[in-house]
Amino acid sequence: MRSSRLTVEREGVITLPAEVREAARLRPGDILAVQVQEPFLDLEVYRELLDAWEYMGYNILMSFVIELLSRPLTVLEPGGHVRIPGEVFPLPAGSELSLTCDPRGTSHPLHLYRVP
Repeated sequence: MRSSRLTVEREGVITLPAEVREAARLRPGDILAVQVQEPFLDLEVYRELLDAWEYMGYNILMSFVIELLSRPLTVLEPGGHVRIPGEVFPLPAGSELSLTCDPRGTSHPLHLYRVP
């Protein structure tokens, strides 16, 4: 498990450090599903779900895909920038977050929470 502390430099945008992107095998263009349980924000990588195709039956995989795609979606932009919709999880400039990358088998969900 890796953790970092982030400062939101632009409102609504987090920048994932290079070491976190490498640990989570993230690439620009990766689709991320957002799940919020205030004060936590989780990001799951859509590509990793698709990579699990060989381990799951079609019906099981499709239920996971439908559930993941029903959440708000964002994308990893070049430079590690991720836009988070303000109506989902407001991120004012200057706010502090703690970021944890928690590898579980073939997936690397990212967990963020507000630092008081």
